[in-house]
Amino acid sequence: MTDSDLLVRYGRAGGRPPPDDERLAVTMDGSFSARRTVAGRRVGDFAGRLDRAELDAFRADAEAAAAADDLTVERPFDAAVETTESGARIATMGSNEQPTGSWAALIHRLRRLIDEAFEAQAVSGIELIASTGQASLAHIGTAPLDIDRNSVQARAVRLDGRGAVLARWQGAVAPPEVEDEIGATTGPDWVTAKPGWSEELPFRHRIELAPGDWLQVWVYAAIRADDGVRAVRLYTAVPAAEA
Repeated sequence: MTDSDLLVRYGRAGGRPPPDDERLAVTMDGSFSARRTVAGRRVGDFAGRLDRAELDAFRADAEAAAAADDLTVERPFDAAVETTESGARIATMGSNEQPTGSWAALIHRLRRLIDEAFEAQAVSGIELIASTGQASLAHIGTAPLDIDRNSVQARAVRLDGRGAVLARWQGAVAPPEVEDEIGATTGPDWVTAKPGWSEELPFRHRIELAPGDWLQVWVYAAIRADDGVRAVRLYTAVPAAEA
């Protein structure tokens, strides 16, 4: 993709660990590519295409932003930085800030698209599949990627119907750092995930759920693709009825 093909580019980076590392590019013909690292149940690289009405709306919002001045909004020191580029103009702000003026419609539209991108066609990624008693990771897409088994950790939180926290649990496939018999630190344990790959996690949380409860499930890991290592966080919520 060349700059002449690009309609708008969006990114979200930094913040509290695991840091955001999100990217989205929309081209003039309506195709888009996205990276998700701290999304819901799927992370990785995704691609899709806007329909005609969506593309027309994007073009109108991008033209309004490109005709405005650059926008800079101060952010809290620990917030992720959000960057939007339209033409020669750029907007920079914290990811929780609410934009106003000529940039507002475009930024809101981009935020919505990247939050929905993990449901688009996967190029290469990992999906979290969980019930109240089991959790596993599975490859999605067509291109392989590597995952560090020593980095994988799972966390579960029991909530009642009103959202009150009743129990917590955390476990790991392997400790982030363990020592072998001669005292050396073991490094990453990279395995290649490709179509058909899946791995069940040791999800021994011993949390008992009552009717109306929910189990929130998080999985943290490091994955490696062509452009380097990414820290990722997957999330899903499972109702007690699915036990």
